[in-house]
Amino acid sequence: MAKEKEITLVNTGVALIIIDRVDVMPGKEITVSESVLERQGTKSLVAQGKLTVKDNSELNDKIIEAFNEKRKPNQTEGKSKAQLEEGGEY
Repeated sequence: MAKEKEITLVNTGVALIIIDRVDVMPGKEITVSESVLERQGTKSLVAQGKLTVKDNSELNDKIIEAFNEKRKPNQTEGKSKAQLEEGGEY
């Protein structure tokens, strides 16, 4: 069986992140298998800018774009205050 490709993740946020039971302090790096990127939590942290793939900004941008496509549209976007008050949402 082929060995899975490994990547290095960097904690760019201000809080501790736990990945596979390993504590990753802010500014520190961790080497993990590429399958970790398939997890929804990892995708969310990359999209929020709290976690990045080291030396691969193209992959970071791809993950952020895919995550934002799945995001639900904001129902209040483009509506005035009067429209929101009439519609029962504010």
